[in-house]
Amino acid sequence: MLAPIRIKRCQLMRPVLALAALLAFPLAAQAQSTEAPEKDELVIEGIGLSRDIPCEGQNIGIYGAENEIGLTGDCGTVIVHGSGHQVTLDQARELVVSGAGHVVSAGSVAALSVETAGHIINATLAANPGLAQVRVDGADHTLNLTLATEADIAVNGTKQVLNWSLAAGAPEPHIVAGGIDNAINRVQ
Repeated sequence: MLAPIRIKRCQLMRPVLALAALLAFPLAAQAQSTEAPEKDELVIEGIGLSRDIPCEGQNIGIYGAENEIGLTGDCGTVIVHGSGHQVTLDQARELVVSGAGHVVSAGSVAALSVETAGHIINATLAANPGLAQVRVDGADHTLNLTLATEADIAVNGTKQVLNWSLAAGAPEPHIVAGGIDNAINRVQ
């Protein structure tokens, strides 16, 4: 007679949790792709577009895939959503990046939110007056930040890299980190 096989509960749960995560990620990405533009947002949507746009204080939404967009002047909220965009901007009140594989270079932003997967963000954080805020979730992002004012930074998710430095006279930031395999590096 064969002896019964004993399997610990945690051994059964690991594959189930991994499968659940794999199934949920595409659904979350699909849900985000139906995100509606803000009412007062200048929408740039398409594939492979190349444009330079003066912000003039407007909120800007960049949607679609593989667009190359240059934003000049002072922007309100800039939303970058979709995949593979290359965006440069002079200044924004808030920068929100979601989707996959964007490269964004920002002169100065007061608030930064980075979600989903695989973005590269280069920015200076400056909230005058006030506290600059950074929120990072998702996976595989690289952020290169210069902190010019007081900053509150939260890094969560998986395999995030945050490289940060202080501008002259800026105070030390408040950084909270969670998640898995995240690296937070102060650079000179």
